[in-house]
Amino acid sequence: MYEENKVLFGTDYDFGYLTELYFNLQAGERDHWRQNVADLQEIQAPIKSAVIAALTHEPPSEIEWYWGGKPPIPIKKGVIIAYDSDQSKYYIGVFGYKKPPTEEQAQRLARRAERNGEK
Repeated sequence: MYEENKVLFGTDYDFGYLTELYFNLQAGERDHWRQNVADLQEIQAPIKSAVIAALTHEPPSEIEWYWGGKPPIPIKKGVIIAYDSDQSKYYIGVFGYKKPPTEEQAQRLARRAERNGEK
C-alpha cells in the first residue's frame, strides 16, 4: 500500500495517512482518527519509520501492536519498537498514550456526532 501510494506523498507521508487509506475512512471517521493521532505527536517519527520499513520490506513485514500494559523497560510514556528478523515481524509497543478507537468505535462516535449536530 505504501509503494502504491508513494506518488501521492513522495518519499514521505503524513502520520496516519496510510491507516486512512487502508480502512477507507470517511469524513467523520477520518476527522476522528486525525484528532487521535495528533495526540501521538512525540512518538510519530519512530512509529512512522517502522511502518515504512515494514511496508517496503520484501515481502512486507507484519506489524503487531501493543497498547498500554506494563512496558518491559522502565518508561512511563513512549514507544518501543523491535524487529524479529527470524519472523520478519515488527513489534510496536505504545505506553502512556490512549489507544485510538477501533473502526467500529470510530463509526459509533461519528454517528453520535451526526445526531448531536442535527439537534
